[in-house]
Amino acid sequence: MKNLIIFGDSFSTNFSTINEIDEKDSWPVLLSNSLGYELKNHASAGISNFGILNSIYKNLDIKKIDYSDIVIIGLTFYDRIYDFYKDRGIDLRNNNTDGYEDYEIEFYQKKLVSENSMLQYTHTALLQYNFIIDSLRSKGIQFLFWNMDKCGLSLFDKLVEKYPKNYINPFGKKCWIDFCNTKSEWWQSNNDRHFGKIGHSEFFQYLYGYIQQK
Repeated sequence: MKNLIIFGDSFSTNFSTINEIDEKDSWPVLLSNSLGYELKNHASAGISNFGILNSIYKNLDIKKIDYSDIVIIGLTFYDRIYDFYKDRGIDLRNNNTDGYEDYEIEFYQKKLVSENSMLQYTHTALLQYNFIIDSLRSKGIQFLFWNMDKCGLSLFDKLVEKYPKNYINPFGKKCWIDFCNTKSEWWQSNNDRHFGKIGHSEFFQYLYGYIQQK
């Protein structure tokens, strides 16, 4: 059976702060059902870009992927830090620091405050995403990718320029969170800006159109 393989953050799951989105109503399930593909969703709420990379390296064997499979990679917010020791992310933007000691939080806050350190951290992640996407292309594997947050690095812009037909464009906005901020009907009922039922449905239809074009 053909596979739809997804990597990403909470926007690629049925994540809801008030548990109002059934998994069957999430865009990955809607998309896999419409395509008749088996869904293999490796997305995880709160994950960082390095965490997504870690999941890709663990779960994506390019040599074994069928040419009819589809891989979708959703990059997340760039100020999420991946803790390799604990194998999890720390999200200082949203105060997601459960399980961390004060000295650890202070360390990561200093990394975030240092603009040069964060740019280097992000650049290193993007180099690996470039490698993965180039590898998918070289093997003739179908793929799409999208980006939740502003990056500010030319390396990402060059990736989009290289693969414009594979980049899921956020309706002309710089990144998908910018579009989501202007699309309140996509939000959950408590104004959380994760996809609500309408958001999942319309994003699914948008993705389905990309795949049908290809």
